[in-house]
Amino acid sequence: AIRKRSGSIVVKILFGLLILSFGVWGIGDFLTPKAQDKIVATVGEASISAVDLERQAETEIRRMRELLGARFDREQARALGLYNAVLAQMIQEAVLDQAALRAGLVITDAALRAEIEATPTFRGALGTFDRARFQQFLQAAGFSETAYISLLKRAILRDVLIEAALVPVTPPKAATAVLYRERGEKRTAEAVLVKDTAQTAPVAPGEDEIAAFHQANAQRFTAPEYRAVTLARMDVDDIAREIAVSEDDLKQAFEARAADFDLPERRRLKQMVFRDEEPAKRGAEALARGADFATVARDEAKMDPAAIELGALARDQIPADLADPVFSLAAGGITAPLKSPVGWHIVKVVAVEPPQKRTLSDVREALAKDVARDKALDGLVGLANRFEDALGGGAPLEAAAAAIGIRVIKVQALDTRGNGPDGKPIAAEGLPKLDLLAQIAFATAEGTESPLAEMGENGYFALRVDKITPPALKPLADVRGEVLAAWRAQKLSELAKAEAEALAQDARAGESLKAAAEKRKLSASEFAPVGRDGGGVLPPPAAAALFGLAQSGEIAVARTAEGYHVVRLGLVHAADPAQDADGLGKIAQALAKDIGNDLQAAFQNALRREIPVKIRESNLDRIFR
Repeated sequence: AIRKRSGSIVVKILFGLLILSFGVWGIGDFLTPKAQDKIVATVGEASISAVDLERQAETEIRRMRELLGARFDREQARALGLYNAVLAQMIQEAVLDQAALRAGLVITDAALRAEIEATPTFRGALGTFDRARFQQFLQAAGFSETAYISLLKRAILRDVLIEAALVPVTPPKAATAVLYRERGEKRTAEAVLVKDTAQTAPVAPGEDEIAAFHQANAQRFTAPEYRAVTLARMDVDDIAREIAVSEDDLKQAFEARAADFDLPERRRLKQMVFRDEEPAKRGAEALARGADFATVARDEAKMDPAAIELGALARDQIPADLADPVFSLAAGGITAPLKSPVGWHIVKVVAVEPPQKRTLSDVREALAKDVARDKALDGLVGLANRFEDALGGGAPLEAAAAAIGIRVIKVQALDTRGNGPDGKPIAAEGLPKLDLLAQIAFATAEGTESPLAEMGENGYFALRVDKITPPALKPLADVRGEVLAAWRAQKLSELAKAEAEALAQDARAGESLKAAAEKRKLSASEFAPVGRDGGGVLPPPAAAALFGLAQSGEIAVARTAEGYHVVRLGLVHAADPAQDADGLGKIAQALAKDIGNDLQAAFQNALRREIPVKIRESNLDRIFR
């Protein structure tokens, strides 16, 4: 159509204006989003991107889920200001990074390597650095080696900067004594527990009362927002299963990797490790007399039998200090005590596995899978591009998936935690990680497809949100049992509170707490002096109420897990700092640490005044609020 009308003077004028507009204003703003649009804060010469903030916030959300349960989601995180708190921490770290850079602080590669090798998480069975464990950690944490080293370097330099700026602190003696008296004070008490479960069960509510309770406590019985999605996924393993591997492919792969299939000599080993040389010598002497290896390890090295088994290891899998002596022994041989950086070792060679030179037939099945997987990896990006082209051409997600032969999965409903209406995690086979699935589903508008997203390192997926079901109060008929249980628990609590308040009133009027309790067929307990934590005999809320009383004989009522505690203050036992030098010293150390933390905060605030910080509120609101 354009060619047919290109001779028109009107079209020529329009093309001229179009070309002129590109020449004057360019096309960069149209084709590529500005980098600053994704920046949420700048710190001196550095910037913090929305991607980095989201990544660190996700780590904190996962940590909160471990503490608060799986129901903690992103909406709750936003409501609690978690994103703001994470951003504040990132800004503070960036300020210290800039200050360390300005101060010219550096760390050598050798020092970084030593720090990594000294990290207990990365040590293997022999107590030395295990690169395989290091790689497993990086994979689980989602870091490349370069990214992890960069983060470690920054963290070390921040610590060095702060340590260099701080000086030892000696807290005032008067303040230390006041704190000691406050924390060391103990009190005796009488207490009566009025249990919820001891109350007479209330008469069953009528329908109107149940309905009213259901409405009044709607938040407790409201289903979250759900989204129905259709998901298309392409996975290396799925693709590999469809790839035929020829004999020539196998031969070429085997020739290229023949050395990888040759197994070196390995030795099945047991070892005991000693911190000092003397017990190692005693262990060696006992073994020389014919003692059992596991028994000596238990008696001299204090090691469990399971801890002495190392399995079959090659020469390069054990420390260099041990390799030559161990591999010079025959099966059944035991080394003399050997020194390494982690202590003294005695190693027993249980069996010797000679080196093996495997043939193609030995590794055919495993090699075929590897070759197919390599081919699948090579073709994965091209497959993803074809899928995106199909979607871009207007094809529905199902049709685009069918065109390239990838799987489609339907999820009828999931919430922000990746759970279904039954409250359990979605269990359909082939889904990506549920937190990632939920994150993308709830960032995609209804009726639209998401961009293609990585599913780990070995696949991609895209989804379409088919339907959004907004949060809604669950029908009373569906949650009747829950509503009745909640109503009953509330009524029992109200009855227990009323009885506790009446008991307290009688005691305040002059009746003994014991008599007031017995009148109600309850028992009063007397407690030896307890501290502010309750000493394990008074629940913390009751102990807090006790320490809120001013004079002996006063009464307080506190809600606890089982019901209500009525407590009467007995004697107050003051703490004397002059009689407890060790306790006073611990208070002084804790106070010095607190003052040091305050000084550290003041130092960091001073750096904030020197290094400009600008938060892009509009971007932060648009992306995270």
